[in-house]
Amino acid sequence: MRYKGAVFSHETALYLLEMADREPIQYTVTMKRGYNPANLTRQGVKVYTVKKEWYSLGMTQARTPMGHMVRIYDAERTLCDVFRGNSQIEVQDRQNAIREYAAKGKKDIPRLM
Repeated sequence: MRYKGAVFSHETALYLLEMADREPIQYTVTMKRGYNPANLTRQGVKVYTVKKEWYSLGMTQARTPMGHMVRIYDAERTLCDVFRGNSQIEVQDRQNAIREYAAKGKKDIPRLM
């Protein structure tokens, strides 16, 4: 993705973090409020916006299946995002994400609080 301000999040982050059992139908990114996501939405990308002070919380990098390094949110931030009110992720996908997170060796439970 060629958009500096976009960070893979929600369903896409779950997939890249191996916390989803399938590839997302639509890519999902988060951007700071104030960015114009029109180009991304025209390309079929679901865009969430957050306050500037929340934008960098939990940001990390991951390798895509094609071998590219991209910015994503870590497992804890992603779980918080998918359980917040504005997320439309299916219950089954949320349950799977929790199961996969619980099975991971490296967890930071206090960050979820």
